[in-house]
Amino acid sequence: MSQDLSSEIESQDWKAEVARFLQGRNIATVTYKHIKQHLKEKFGKEFVQAEKTSIKDHAKTCVTELSEAKLEKAQVFTLNNAVAPRCVAKLQATSMTKAEFLEKAPNITIDVAGNRAVGPPRVFTSGNHGWWTGGKILVELGDKLVWAQLGVNITLLGSKSWE
Repeated sequence: MSQDLSSEIESQDWKAEVARFLQGRNIATVTYKHIKQHLKEKFGKEFVQAEKTSIKDHAKTCVTELSEAKLEKAQVFTLNNAVAPRCVAKLQATSMTKAEFLEKAPNITIDVAGNRAVGPPRVFTSGNHGWWTGGKILVELGDKLVWAQLGVNITLLGSKSWE
C-alpha cells in the first residue's frame, strides 16, 4: 500500500468509522466480517488487507467496550435492526388464529448473562398470546456470583383479537 493512501486514510480516522458503524447495532450479531466489509466499502480492499490485524484488534476492543458499557436505559436490538411500524397491534390482529399460533410457535430460548431460559408458547389469562419464562439465575458481579430472579413476558401485539 502506498504511503499516500495510508496517510489519507489515517486522516479520515478509520477507528472512528468502526465506532460509527457499531453505534446502534446489535453487537451480539455483528461479526468482524461485517466490520471488514464496511471498511472495504469506505476505504478500499487494499487498505483493509494492509491493516487486517489492526482492524481486527480494534473491532474486538470496540465490541468489548460496548458490551460492558453501563446503559442509562434498557435497550432492545431487534432482528435485522428492524423498527416496529405504527399501529402494529392493528396490523397483527388478523395475522393468524389462536390454533395456528399454538401449533406453529416454537419454544423461545433467551440467554441472560450466560444463563439459558426456555419458555413454551402460551395463552395468558388476559387473552394475549406469547411466551413466559423465568426462574433463578446466577449473575456475575465483579468477582462474585449472586442469585437473581428472572421473569420474561413476551406478548404478541394484537394477539388478543385472534379467533
